[in-house]
Amino acid sequence: MDVHKKVLSEKSKFFMEKMKSRRENGVSQPHIVECDDVETYVETVVLMYCDDLKNKLIGENVFKVLALLKVSSAIVFEEGIKSCLEYLEAAPWSEEEEQTVVSCIEKLDLAGSTANSVLERVSVSSSDFPEV
Repeated sequence: MDVHKKVLSEKSKFFMEKMKSRRENGVSQPHIVECDDVETYVETVVLMYCDDLKNKLIGENVFKVLALLKVSSAIVFEEGIKSCLEYLEAAPWSEEEEQTVVSCIEKLDLAGSTANSVLERVSVSSSDFPEV
């Protein structure tokens, strides 16, 4: 995949560190060893080139955004994390999606008000309907 080192290192702390260590060791290009979903990884890197990530995510399904969130978190792409969380905060979910959203956010251990807002949305919607 042909990408610009400057974009990668500016947008991702993971790539910034990889580039720094590669320069110190005399290697010019970082290699990604572990990658479960190459397509989502590539899509996440493409998002680094977008000026308006929120608009780019419009129309995506919740599972797709969660996959992008996982990769964004793994490569410490802060804009990607923030945009995915803001999308999830506003997007409609099914019950199945809700369980997956909560599980994903808890596993990623994302700190911040947007992650908390997504989780609060779940707790509020659960308390709206008393158990019978």
